[in-house]
Amino acid sequence: MKRINLETLKSLSACKEAILIAARHSAMLDDGVSPSEFLCGIERGDWLIWWLWNSGQATIEQVVLLGCVAGRRSLRFVREQDETVLKAVFDAAEAVADENNEQTRLASSAARSAAWSAAWSAASAAWA
Repeated sequence: MKRINLETLKSLSACKEAILIAARHSAMLDDGVSPSEFLCGIERGDWLIWWLWNSGQATIEQVVLLGCVAGRRSLRFVREQDETVLKAVFDAAEAVADENNEQTRLASSAARSAAWSAAWSAASAAWA
């Protein structure tokens, strides 16, 4: 992969805060940094996930799983009753992201179809 500089971040529509932080580093203003130097310099997990997805370095399944790992690590900061709900959300997201789980993909597809059908039925009923 090519070197990463301020223009790289702008072309990927990085947030204003990330652009400002990157602009403080002279290497980002010049020739840029190597991908490994860039990744080692990311201090926020959400920015790492953003970079992996927007730069095309990770699939959506990998990004979802990485988000679940980060979320599970932060469960210690939530109330106990919220932790149970969040664990269920992470479990569901991980199951859907599991590429080898055909049954989950089929169930997800059926649920999506049912949701669309219900939405269209509700919209039609509202206009009747």
